[in-house]
Amino acid sequence: MFATLFRGLSAFVVAIGFLYGVTAVYALIFEGNPVRFAVYFPAGLVIVVAGIKMRERGHSRRIVGVQPEEIASDFAVAKAIGLGAHAPAGISAAAGALAGALIVLAVGVAGFVTVRALPVAVAVFALLGAALALAKRKGLAEGRFYVKGGRRYGPQRRLSRILVPLLAVVWLVLSAPEADPVILALFAAGTLWWIGLAFDYAWDVLHIALLALFLGEYAPRTVEWGVMEWARHTRADARVSEVSFKDGDLVLKGEFEKPDEFLQELRKLDFVRSARIAS
Repeated sequence: MFATLFRGLSAFVVAIGFLYGVTAVYALIFEGNPVRFAVYFPAGLVIVVAGIKMRERGHSRRIVGVQPEEIASDFAVAKAIGLGAHAPAGISAAAGALAGALIVLAVGVAGFVTVRALPVAVAVFALLGAALALAKRKGLAEGRFYVKGGRRYGPQRRLSRILVPLLAVVWLVLSAPEADPVILALFAAGTLWWIGLAFDYAWDVLHIALLALFLGEYAPRTVEWGVMEWARHTRADARVSEVSFKDGDLVLKGEFEKPDEFLQELRKLDFVRSARIAS
């Protein structure tokens, strides 16, 4: 799971690189500051290349923005969905808050948030991250995704793509009240449409990683939740009501039209020693 998440974090690094580039162009065109452009633009290129290299070295599979068949073929995806849907609300909200805060800290270290404003920004995005985690938990528990281009994302993505750009625009207005509103609007329209999606992708990857760290990637509960979600989204012939996993032994309860085929699929998992259906 973590190799796949490493690839996902590369998208966040690339987004930071693009932010450097956008800031450089803004400094050159609107501030008449060629020195800042000369510093930020090459730095942005280096960061983008570094993100691309991370992506090449990471796992080739996705864990965010997956197609239905990827849930069936990669149990790490099912575990990620299970963690999002079933982790205790308090733990999920804490992981979401920490993910939001870490993203803002990374952006702040990159120089896009002033030292004075950083504590407020961290607090705002920590609250946003906690709210997104609870929205994600509720949606996934109900079996809902945000679907775009045939890929399934967490249901919180719909909120992220609206709230994050809105917060960014408000931040721009408050931090630069003397700026020409027309220029500010054009700049926002040209650059902010993708910020919510980039934030959501990075936030979702971090949220999954933190939940896996807090609760354990191969902990019994994580495996049990993963089996429940794997069956729910990939096996129309099975209705799993209960899962128990201990010391490599997997025991299931429910209704199964093809029990032998179902168990055979589960026995392919390298951490499952035996799988059976309880009467």
